[in-house]
Amino acid sequence: PAVGAPKAGAPKTGVAGLPKAPPRPASPEPEGPSPQNAPLAGPPPPPGPGERET
Repeated sequence: PAVGAPKAGAPKTGVAGLPKAPPRPASPEPEGPSPQNAPLAGPPPPPGPGERET
């Protein structure tokens, strides 16, 4: 379960367990999950392994 999660999640958002839930609830409901899921699954992954690698 740990080898298939990171592979399908890494190329999507950069995370293995966050890109599965945040992207869905944050899209349709950006008023609630946006401010709560954004600072938790947004800034941490992209700014580090995302912006630094690119």
